Amino acid sequence: MTDLTKFPSARTAMWSSGYPTVATSGAAFLTDPRWGAWRGQLAVALLKDQGISLMRMNPTRGASRVVATTPLPEAEGFGRIRALMQGPDGALWFTTSNGSNDRIVRIAPTATIPVRAAGTLVQPSGVTLARTGSQVSVFVRSTGDRVYLRRSVDDGSTWAGYVTAGVTSTNAPSATSSAAGRVDLVTRSGSGAVVQSWYRGGPRLGSTNLGGDVVAQHAVSLGDGTLDVFAVSRQGVALRQHWDKQRWSGWVSVGGRFTSGLSASADPARKIVLVSGRGTNGATYEREFTPAAGLDTWRGKTDGLSGWSDRALGDTWPGVARLAVGAASDGRAVVQRGSLVVATTAVWSCAGDLVSRPDGSFLMAGRGSDGKLWVTRGGPSSYSNVGLGGVVL
Repeated sequence: MTDLTKFPSARTAMWSSGYPTVATSGAAFLTDPRWGAWRGQLAVALLKDQGISLMRMNPTRGASRVVATTPLPEAEGFGRIRALMQGPDGALWFTTSNGSNDRIVRIAPTATIPVRAAGTLVQPSGVTLARTGSQVSVFVRSTGDRVYLRRSVDDGSTWAGYVTAGVTSTNAPSATSSAAGRVDLVTRSGSGAVVQSWYRGGPRLGSTNLGGDVVAQHAVSLGDGTLDVFAVSRQGVALRQHWDKQRWSGWVSVGGRFTSGLSASADPARKIVLVSGRGTNGATYEREFTPAAGLDTWRGKTDGLSGWSDRALGDTWPGVARLAVGAASDGRAVVQRGSLVVATTAVWSCAGDLVSRPDGSFLMAGRGSDGKLWVTRGGPSSYSNVGLGGVVL
């Protein structure tokens, strides 16, 4: 209904029903993590057309556009719907507007966040990505605990075939880039020790055994030649080991009680890394670290991205909201950009990973329901899923 002739500076509609109008009335976002594939969708009440329409947004930009509309089956048969809102219980509440026998109706999500003991991972499998310039490396653990690598030299547009990474791992590997052109990978040996390996242009150049006895490990770097490895002990406590360009610090306990692998986001401008993990209650916990020490204490978050998997973080870029990704109750990959949380069309059966770019676009990867590697390319205005094959454990 926007008249762009009278108001040329007005915003154009992101969606239009066309003629005749469906007579939209109330609207509310579904943000509770238990909504699964519907999480982040805009529920729109319809008077003339009756029912509720779910509008899925594109998660690549904060000002998302509508890419699909579907009816909410549970709202059929109630006639004209006037107003709706998501309640504090996470349920969708709406009112009918039929002129008689009108009702207030509640539709609730039914998924239950799994409970895990500290040191027991909610999702032990996973894949990892690392980006240095326009080169992107993705590592997967496959049969026989062998780790394989696929590389892209054009920022994820095309991919070379699988090659062996020259290492094995008894859990999900984790990769980062500590310097231009270099990729650092951390894996776990059969005894539970962390092994750090480094690559340049594809080939492995060396490895170092960092010791320890862990259930998960994660690598992160500010890109200045230093490197941090955050791990989860068998008791669920977070551990840290720091490389200062000359020597490793040895393992230091940094507290917490975790039921997922840890993830981290590098912020070179502030010279800190933000570390994230899943608590025993399924909630997300965060803490910031400088090269020398941890800041504050572990803080709880309510985004729900850690409920069913690790919550992977992208690095921070000036002027761009930090990105995060996790799996919903139905396996849908859920992307968080600032306050916007949107379930995508990608379906994962493992903990995924994410790398972000300075322009706000991203690449994320996970094991699909077919047991193979899938990568999602998120551009400035669209995103697409690409199958890369292989066997991912």
